[in-house]
Amino acid sequence: MAFILSSHYQGTDFDPYGKTGTPETRQRYRPIGMNRNQEMHILQIRPDFPAEHAAIHWLAEGVNIFNSPVPFFANCLDTPKNFKETPERTTTESFYWLNKLIAMLADPFFAEHDLAAMTAVSESRKFGFAKGRSAVTKADQEFAELSKAELPKWHTKINNEVAAAITDNLKDLLNQLVLLRAEKMVPTFEKGGEL
Repeated sequence: MAFILSSHYQGTDFDPYGKTGTPETRQRYRPIGMNRNQEMHILQIRPDFPAEHAAIHWLAEGVNIFNSPVPFFANCLDTPKNFKETPERTTTESFYWLNKLIAMLADPFFAEHDLAAMTAVSESRKFGFAKGRSAVTKADQEFAELSKAELPKWHTKINNEVAAAITDNLKDLLNQLVLLRAEKMVPTFEKGGEL
């Protein structure tokens, strides 16, 4: 589902980041993954689990091409602060703003077909998907050992751990993109032997 929602007509004449087609064809259709949505929700109700463990809310912020959904068990006590609060001022302590900054830095790299940046984004997305899936799989194997009353606190702990790991990964990605973009700044020049 997340792959489809991050589509930008890859490999076709209609891909805004593509090299094929014409400028007109690359702008003809708005891809589903382009920035018209500020967040994406995938609500998963799993019929093979009891109600107290069945619901997962997958949340992604910013541009779907550059993000990965984070799973949150719905039967929890709270949501991590950096997910539930979005201040008006830009900050890397907000999951929303962190994703917006990444998208703003990654977008020109994709247009330039910069392999290092595109690989960094791809690896970060893979990490996010893998971390989310592995946390859900592990929780599914362990939840039966807990009582119904214990599940909300346990789900909250899992949600916080996954959110923290994915947030840290995104901060690493932001750092990589900033360093890569710094190399492309106009004032950047090769130092001569006399400097």
